Amino acid sequence: MHTIVPVDRESPFSVDELFFSATDRKGIIRASNEVFVRVSKHPHEELDGAPHNIIRHPDMPRAVFRVMWTELLAGRPIAAYVKNMAADGSYYWVTASVVPVPGGFLSVRLKPTTEHRAAVERIYAAVRRHELEVENGDLRRRKQSIEAGVEKLLELLAEAGFETYDDFANRILPAEVAGREEQLGCGGRDRVEPLPPGADLHLVAVFEGCARAYEFLDGLGANLERYAALNQSLESKADFVVELAEAIRLFSMNAQLAASRLGDDGAALGAVAQLMRARSDTTGPIIAELREQILRAVDGLGGIGFRIAAAKLQAEMLLQFASELMHGGVDAHTRSELQILAGSLDDEIERLLDTVSQIDERLRGVSARAGDLERELSRLRALEVNGRVESARTADSASVQQLFVSIGEQVAAAQAELSGFDAVQAVTSQRDAVAETRVRGDVGALQAHVAAALKGSTVTAAAPAAPEADAAPDGPEDAAAGREAAADAAAV
Repeated sequence: MHTIVPVDRESPFSVDELFFSATDRKGIIRASNEVFVRVSKHPHEELDGAPHNIIRHPDMPRAVFRVMWTELLAGRPIAAYVKNMAADGSYYWVTASVVPVPGGFLSVRLKPTTEHRAAVERIYAAVRRHELEVENGDLRRRKQSIEAGVEKLLELLAEAGFETYDDFANRILPAEVAGREEQLGCGGRDRVEPLPPGADLHLVAVFEGCARAYEFLDGLGANLERYAALNQSLESKADFVVELAEAIRLFSMNAQLAASRLGDDGAALGAVAQLMRARSDTTGPIIAELREQILRAVDGLGGIGFRIAAAKLQAEMLLQFASELMHGGVDAHTRSELQILAGSLDDEIERLLDTVSQIDERLRGVSARAGDLERELSRLRALEVNGRVESARTADSASVQQLFVSIGEQVAAAQAELSGFDAVQAVTSQRDAVAETRVRGDVGALQAHVAAALKGSTVTAAAPAAPEADAAPDGPEDAAAGREAAADAAAV
């Protein structure tokens, strides 16, 4: 193939369009749709069996692909902004959501619409310059340049407010899906053509099942703001409970010391302080466990938006593709595409529902430990009242009395903070188990309908058969080049 020279001209596609490609684990394209063909300006026969870096733009940092490839090889989904190059040298930016599928990877792409892309474009330019400086024209330094690029990428993302690449991916994908929906002002089903008369019943069933799955995901996505608010609240509470444990421990020690200085007059106060010390020893492990439960819940909440957004993209992609087939035909070329999309959506929704269940379990753990802590604080509050009463009866105990007043204020503040855990119960109580069971059934049935549709069912206007995707070996010049091709595939 001839070398493509990049030009400063965009290869356009509209916000309502989605496109996808699937590769094997070597980065060889084995499936795609017509939008990808049109935007990339490579015909199907040129894309099929080609390494995915056929559309790689030289402006893209290799570090981005390294980060994504690391995640995908670990079996984790990922998202990124990618600048691709079409066959005529023009460019197009996408937000890519990439997930592992049996034998390779599936990437669904949409048009970026948020302010994140412009910021990332500046970051990518800086990272790419850094890579080229480190490489300095010597291909033997490619590995060092990529490693330096990864370090630079993470550094610049941190400066932009993203603690890790996972944090970045978890925020950009939901933002882009929401931004797209806001611009279009309609649901996934409304963005595809009406069903044609006489369409294959199995494809209609695939379409209808996807539409119901999308509606379920849309409803789940409506809770994202509440999940995000809860996530932020829990993060602040994790810090608060640690400070509370230390405050109670220090108070009990200081109260005992102050009471001992009062001699016999401080015996009663010393007894109260001793009881508070015992309570603090009991409260400490409860607080530590509560913090651990909070952090586990925060970890799950951080990725829930990503999971919902990725599943919605896959559901709409399958909706669009099923519609294309009902207006065209099922042939050898579309066989693998339909199976890959249906199987991936099934897996993605199952993973999403498992994640929701895990979050609920963790939130219930938070609520239970918060209840335990509330009971311990009530006991501390009773002891604090006794301490203030005893200190009022004791001469020269003003400093001790002030200590009890201070811990009383601390305990009251903690009780007020714990009342905020009611929001945790509110989230867990709003799950719709019936809807979850229904969507599992809908999505689980998709593959059966896909299999039936591929056994020879017909649609109204069969399109000419396209050549079947052939996963040819990539034949890299060396092992490093092979890894680069696979990394490119994972990212785009």
